[in-house]
Amino acid sequence: MFLITSRFPNLTRLELRQCLEITDSGVSAFSKNCNKLKEFSCVDCAFSDLGIFELLRNCSQLEVLSVTSLYSLRDVRDPAKFRTGLPANTLKVIELRYVYSERLFEPLISGSKNLKSLKLYYCGGKWDSWLKMIPDDSGLVEVHLETVNVTDVGLSSLSKCRYLNSLRIVNINNQLCTNVGLISIAKNCKRLKKLYVGYWKYTSYIGEEGLIAVGEHSMNLEELILIGVNATHVSLEVIARNCQNLVRLELSMSETITDVEMSCIAEKCVALKSLCIEECCVSNKGIEEFALGCPNLAKIRDQTLNAITNDSRVQEHVEEVPPAAYDVGVTGPEPVSTSCTSSRNGDPSSKISNRVVFYPVGNDDPSCT
Repeated sequence: MFLITSRFPNLTRLELRQCLEITDSGVSAFSKNCNKLKEFSCVDCAFSDLGIFELLRNCSQLEVLSVTSLYSLRDVRDPAKFRTGLPANTLKVIELRYVYSERLFEPLISGSKNLKSLKLYYCGGKWDSWLKMIPDDSGLVEVHLETVNVTDVGLSSLSKCRYLNSLRIVNINNQLCTNVGLISIAKNCKRLKKLYVGYWKYTSYIGEEGLIAVGEHSMNLEELILIGVNATHVSLEVIARNCQNLVRLELSMSETITDVEMSCIAEKCVALKSLCIEECCVSNKGIEEFALGCPNLAKIRDQTLNAITNDSRVQEHVEEVPPAAYDVGVTGPEPVSTSCTSSRNGDPSSKISNRVVFYPVGNDDPSCT
């Protein structure tokens, strides 16, 4: 690596995968030749957080850091290095997967003044103390937290990021990550456009109260994805009424999403273009509501919904909708056809769907079990 980097002084992107022969001292040596390096990625390599620390010190123009599978080495000779802080003013993107290094996180976050995107997947340690070190004037616009130890303290720390645009919270197995943290973010992050809250492994402690706060304060919300979150028509109505730019909505694995919620969405979400319903208690009656609502709806996706049938009465009902106003395609888990075409204005070449197509899922019982 030292010879390669010495021969290519203009190297701007470097990716290492399963390079088990490269040590911390090796990373320190070759990174001195990478003065113009902007992107660095490593996956399943043998060097530790000390090597990453040296890389950051030597590559003063680094903007993107992606690390997968990194462990901390207990080296008593070097702990002081991590306390001095990192010159990471140029870092804009940090993505960490399966990383277990407490001594690297703290200076890395505190030193990244221009950080725009922070993505953490399956990282060990207690993240609250590190998230609290995000500066008050942070320019973070994107945060992904998946299977990491975060409580309301950590989520509330993100509320300092007034430019936050996208927030993803997935499988946070912590009873202390509740509505309180989400409410704090909703009240302070006025520019939030994308919110993803997903729980399919653990119980969700985020519910109605937090979603109502999102509806009351996140006026610019465009995409909302809820998995395993028990929302009802109460919170959905607040969101639909105030978030007039909502174009994408996904509701999955919820026991409280029923025909009542479908009626609320169809009536209130006028800008909605994409709707996904999965493993919820919705029947034909609920889907029928979209025949007369959501004028901009372009796609409905249902998957493993035993309450949805290929009822001809539903077909007849939705086919009465003028094709110029409603172009909707509904797909199921076993699609028979991918589209429905028709002519419009006498033009046989026009291939625009003008009716909802329901695909059978193998259960004619309209009740939801």
